[in-house]
Amino acid sequence: MFKSNFHRLKKIAIGLVGFCLFWIFLQAVTIFWATRGMDYSLGSFQQQNEHPTLKIIFLGDSTAVGVGSQSPQTSTAGWFAKDFPEALIDNISQSGLRLAGLHNKLKEIKRDDYDLAVLQIGANDIMRLTPLTSIDREVRSILAFLKNKARTIVILHSGDVGTATIFIWPFNRILSQRSYQVREIYKKATRDFGASYVDLIQYNSDRLFIDDQKKYYAPDHLHLSGDGYFIWYQAIRFTLKQNAPSALDIFG
Repeated sequence: MFKSNFHRLKKIAIGLVGFCLFWIFLQAVTIFWATRGMDYSLGSFQQQNEHPTLKIIFLGDSTAVGVGSQSPQTSTAGWFAKDFPEALIDNISQSGLRLAGLHNKLKEIKRDDYDLAVLQIGANDIMRLTPLTSIDREVRSILAFLKNKARTIVILHSGDVGTATIFIWPFNRILSQRSYQVREIYKKATRDFGASYVDLIQYNSDRLFIDDQKKYYAPDHLHLSGDGYFIWYQAIRFTLKQNAPSALDIFG
């Protein structure tokens, strides 16, 4: 009886492992197929000005670099430059960064008089399953550091990562859950440090992107196009108006 039950459990376990491996393989193939031929070498947008009336720094991952857009000028930093040609725009973003990696890059910041710091970071932590406790610790450490570098701070990680069509079931469900968990971490951290959280989920950008994927997504169905980053830029401006009244005289 015991031996019979053992063999039955063994077969079930083998079946479950095979099932999991099948879906992992299928997701890997989907990612490979979607990213083939995608150019990830885009350089981050920066704008120098000898006598700037506005000083902005961008920090983050590939979304702050603008990967997926047609050019650096159609990244979020590039869209800022179109509206604020008199601004100085620094950018220490790097594709693939997680929060811990960005923390290590903060030493590259040379100024302490920025009017605005824009952080686009956290999507890789969501996708690569960084422990939530580590995410909370790192984002708080970064915000604490930037309080002495910029008058106004806004941060976004992404919308609901699980809605990106590159992800199949059950990975899309897992990433959606993690997106909402990280959202709550960021909301609390920004309240505690007097920063502003750009709530892309509430802004409903994901639904807009899904309804017109060709316009708003890059060919890999994960990164955004220039039009997609423009929506994020609008969300940043909207958040500044709502949550940072003292910045209204500059960012309008």
